[in-house]
Amino acid sequence: SIFYLVIITILPLSSYAVTANWIGTNGNWDLATNWSTGVVPDASTDVVINGLAKQVTIPSNFNAEAKSVSVEFFAKIFINTDATLTVNGSALDAITINNGATITNEGIITIGNSIPITQNAVVLVSSAKLINAATGIININNVGDIGIALDLVSEITNSGAINIGSVAAVNGAGFAMNNESKVTNLSIGIIQVNNILAGDGFYVQLSDVINQGEIHIGNIHPILNSMTQFPILGKLLLSQMLLLDDFFTVLYGQEQR
Repeated sequence: SIFYLVIITILPLSSYAVTANWIGTNGNWDLATNWSTGVVPDASTDVVINGLAKQVTIPSNFNAEAKSVSVEFFAKIFINTDATLTVNGSALDAITINNGATITNEGIITIGNSIPITQNAVVLVSSAKLINAATGIININNVGDIGIALDLVSEITNSGAINIGSVAAVNGAGFAMNNESKVTNLSIGIIQVNNILAGDGFYVQLSDVINQGEIHIGNIHPILNSMTQFPILGKLLLSQMLLLDDFFTVLYGQEQR
């Protein structure tokens, strides 16, 4: 007789992504009844927040987790001071903001700190907005493609700290901007772009970078392509004269060509 050995591998439930849709109107992330799954999202959850008049608040001292977050069609996420949003392991983009949606961050957003992001860390499309307040920190590492991508009249306003590639590499560009998008770095804002393996620090096409604070490119780890590239009508607008060694405008660090 012939015996067959059948090995069944039982994977933990956390290895399978679950999609949680927001079913509340205005409310807190940490309330289970606001989610279609009936439970608060965890690190294995793909989160979808869709629709006008929906504002999700991550309250102070709460640590929100997700595998990916999609904010769509004028919905909003507000991250309170002392709150965190951590996104790891997305097979696509970690955070997507599209069609007039907004994320306002007064806490800490961490992307790719433990499990790599396969595609882009943050994508803004079609009049989307990301507002990083004075207390806000955004850390982006371990990204397969672009750190932050903006397209179709999308906008970032930064008064806090945005750190791309400070700990682990980003394969594509730090920022990739197209089609009348804009990054405004206000006077107390700090943006650092490092450890870019294949793309540019800033790739700006038909878009504007308005800098009143500090932008550091390659100050911790090298940029392996160009630090900045403005191929078609891209603009860098400064509140002061541009001096290449001026700490208050743009700092160019290590670049390898």
